[in-house]
Amino acid sequence: GYLTKKMTEIAANEKIDLFLCEGTRLGETAEQSEQKVQQDSSKVIKNTNGLVLADYGFKDITRFQTFYEIAKQTKRKLVIGLKDAHLLKQLSQTIEGLPSIKDEQIEIHQRKMLTTPKALRLLLEQDNVVTSEEINKKQNEKIVRLGFFELTELIDLQPKTGSQYIHSSCEPFNEEMEISKDRRQNWVNYFHLNEHQIHCSGHAPKQDIKAIIEAVKPKKLTPIHTVLAKEFEKIAPKETKIIYAIKT
Repeated sequence: GYLTKKMTEIAANEKIDLFLCEGTRLGETAEQSEQKVQQDSSKVIKNTNGLVLADYGFKDITRFQTFYEIAKQTKRKLVIGLKDAHLLKQLSQTIEGLPSIKDEQIEIHQRKMLTTPKALRLLLEQDNVVTSEEINKKQNEKIVRLGFFELTELIDLQPKTGSQYIHSSCEPFNEEMEISKDRRQNWVNYFHLNEHQIHCSGHAPKQDIKAIIEAVKPKKLTPIHTVLAKEFEKIAPKETKIIYAIKT
């Protein structure tokens, strides 16, 4: 969120001629925040006697930081995969505030993989590498980042009764995602996990989009990534001309 505010401040001083503005959530006014994700997830985890599984995109650094903070609050280790660790190692060199992969709050999950690329294999030399068997023995102390394609790891993790599964990604919005959700649900049900949908969209709601446009004051605006393009006529300043990429 703070980066969006920073971008808006910079753009407001640039006398923008044409503003391409997305409107995915233009029909929504509900407030969402990463802070709410942290609060709701922390509440679930604090009352958990068992393993916590967090399902979020491994490239979602903001969500990683949220669960990293939750891990500190709840005195658990955040266990991430080799891909997560590799990405974190690279980004922590340039992005301020990201922890090192050697951070005492982080552990690296060594899954049973048939082949591992060399760049990832080197990460297994870290002192904070743990196996599924080791996680299984200390379930009350772990939050494991487990995405859809890692769900088979549940066979080795064997979460005990009372374990939590937090799905911290968007709900399905197409047929393929619906199929994936059904498959995911089968795993959750089979291992008797308590499931929670706790997520915050990265797309701004109507009131935030309106505030950004009013701050930037572009001469022209083109709506993109929305089925409610005409709504921009209601929220844009009168001096801003709406230019449609596709005639509506």
